[in-house]
Amino acid sequence: MSWILWIAAAWMAAACQKEICYDHSHETMMEVHFDWSLNPPEESPSMHLALLPTGEEQRDRVEQAFDDPAGGHIVLSRGRYHALAFNRDGDGIELYLDSYDGAYVTTSTTDVVSASTFFGTKAAPLPSGSEGHSVRQQPSLFYADTCSLFTVDMNHTSYLMRPKLLVDTIDVRVEGVKNLDYVVGLSAAISGLSAAVSLSRLEPLEELCIVPMAVERIGSGTIGGSMLTFGRRVNEQQEEQHTLTIYTMLDDGKKYYFNFDVTDQMTEESITPGHLEIDIPDLPIPEPIKEGGFHPELSDWEEVVIDIDM
Repeated sequence: MSWILWIAAAWMAAACQKEICYDHSHETMMEVHFDWSLNPPEESPSMHLALLPTGEEQRDRVEQAFDDPAGGHIVLSRGRYHALAFNRDGDGIELYLDSYDGAYVTTSTTDVVSASTFFGTKAAPLPSGSEGHSVRQQPSLFYADTCSLFTVDMNHTSYLMRPKLLVDTIDVRVEGVKNLDYVVGLSAAISGLSAAVSLSRLEPLEELCIVPMAVERIGSGTIGGSMLTFGRRVNEQQEEQHTLTIYTMLDDGKKYYFNFDVTDQMTEESITPGHLEIDIPDLPIPEPIKEGGFHPELSDWEEVVIDIDM
């Protein structure tokens, strides 16, 4: 009869293990709400919640997407977490969530000018004073909120998060552009911008970068463009220099670039927070040489020194 007792014991052990496996008494359904009153978006983004265990908790990171921008439910093991909420429906965003204090968002590196805009040319001089800085893509609209202590137990079954917009808009307008009819390639970039934003502190990190932007003709002798950035790093000890560089190619293949120190315009108090406007009064593009037609491979970049009081 010993074999019968052995089978019964094995069956009881398996049943106990199954009960333990499906025992959810240590879990709680958490209701997560997103309040958009800080920065109401024009289009409702899809939110993502990442819960990282605190140092004292031994569990894996939990992530869940919410199709409803108002929030939803998530079932969690009871305990304490760090919480990061952000949208993931934009382009060009790179997220790093290895730890709560070190979590950040950035964008991928790119070229300072587009090869398609300048007929195969990708290499171009960087804005003045920004040598050694990375060149990074513009971010898409990015919203986030953070919670350093997200407790899950029978007394904490709901939580309210208030996402805020972590990108700024910069509008550039240049009037008095000479010889604009001869321009076949046009672009711009701004230096001294933040390359990344901390997701635990919701503020720019120290690394600086250059962000390219598309520029187009918007009138007779006027060009302009707009970009999204992670903003400017605020340094109370030292003011960061911001240089706007405009790149042009003429129909004879000659390529010229112009540097404008726009630090003062970037640091002025904006009427609309997170929205900066840069106005340039004049752009003296030289006349084309008109010798033998279009030969872009024969032309190196030449700087045109601007003698304008900005």
